Amino acid sequence: MKRTIFVLSIIGLAIYGGGCSKIDSNDLDTNVPYYQVYSVTYYKAGNTTSCVAHYLVRNGSGTRVELGNGSSVKMNGASPSTSLIDKTIYEWNGPGFFDASFMLTKPSGKIIGNVVRRSDIGDINFVSLPDTVSKSAGFSFGWTGSTLGADEKIVVRVSTLGSAVNDQNISGTTVTVAPSALADFPVGKLTVQLIRVKEIPVHVPDSTAGGTTSIFYNNSKEIELVP
Repeated sequence: MKRTIFVLSIIGLAIYGGGCSKIDSNDLDTNVPYYQVYSVTYYKAGNTTSCVAHYLVRNGSGTRVELGNGSSVKMNGASPSTSLIDKTIYEWNGPGFFDASFMLTKPSGKIIGNVVRRSDIGDINFVSLPDTVSKSAGFSFGWTGSTLGADEKIVVRVSTLGSAVNDQNISGTTVTVAPSALADFPVGKLTVQLIRVKEIPVHVPDSTAGGTTSIFYNNSKEIELVP
């Protein structure tokens, strides 16, 4: 059994590498390869899919690339919206679960395609998660799903608005949230998320640059936290 990790930090932001600097794609030599970063998240609770694309110069620590005139990225033929946080992050959101076909067009006219399929990642479900839990007692629950592959892990996130929990590792299929982890949480609604994570290299790299694809299956429930 692969380890389960208990975290609060936002998964996904960490996959976007590079520093603060960015460069317009038209200011790069046409032979410069792009390191590709893709993320696809399937949200069970809302039955929606969220996709993200991001590019760096040559490797995962390279300068961020802003796609200028003559270059673009589309997902299933649709143009992206641009992140309010970073204009080098390209986003799509849609109803239902779907395969995501990313098509990158570089200023030279070179087209690079990578596909993420829903079947690339399994489901994950809660087992015996209480509807009401106590700060003073903590709580436990289990999870179930298909066997994890070598490139997969399970992440558990417990959160309320404005609260934080220290990270901790969990073994096996039982998750225990100790009272000490809930000490700073206000009573009220508590969100528990089970997230199955798969991280693999891109199928089609741009020359020698490589890249990563992160796939998430997110199952969340809202429960009540009492004293």
